[in-house]
Amino acid sequence: MLLSKFILFCTLLMTNLITISVAADLTKEEIFDLERSKFEVKRKNTIESTLNLTDETGKKFWPLYHAYRAEVKIIDDIALSHVKDYAAAYNKGSVSNEQAALLLDEFLKIDQDRLELKAIYIEKFKRLFPATLVWRYFHTEDRLDTTLRFLFVNEVPLVK
Repeated sequence: MLLSKFILFCTLLMTNLITISVAADLTKEEIFDLERSKFEVKRKNTIESTLNLTDETGKKFWPLYHAYRAEVKIIDDIALSHVKDYAAAYNKGSVSNEQAALLLDEFLKIDQDRLELKAIYIEKFKRLFPATLVWRYFHTEDRLDTTLRFLFVNEVPLVK
C-alpha cells in the first residue's frame, strides 16, 4: 500500500516536472490549452470513478459522453474568444459601453447555448440510462464546471 502511494507520488511529480520544463518553451495560450487538456482528463477520471459503470453500460455511455464534451468545447471556445476580446480592450485601458453591451449579449447567448445543449443531451442520456445515473452524471459535470468557472473567473479583472 505504502509502496503504491510512493510510486503514484513519484509519477505525479515527474509529470509535473515534465510539464514545467515543457511549459518554459510554450506561449501562454499553449500553456492554457495544455492545462485545459489536463483538466479534461481529470474530468473523465472523476466521471469514471463517480459513475462506476459496468463494461456494458460504459460501451453506451462513453461515446455519448465524448459527443457531449466535443459540443461543450465548441461553446467554451466561443466564450474564450470573447474573453480574449475583453482582455484586449481591458489592456488598452478601457472597455467602452458598446463593447460591454456586446459582451453581455454574447455571454447571455453562450449561457443559453449551454443550457439548450445540456437539455438535448439529458434527453439523449435518459433514452439509454436510468434517470439516477443521468442525474449523477450531470450533477458531477455541474460540480466540475463550477470549480473550473470559479478558478477562471477569478483571473478575469472587473471592467472599469
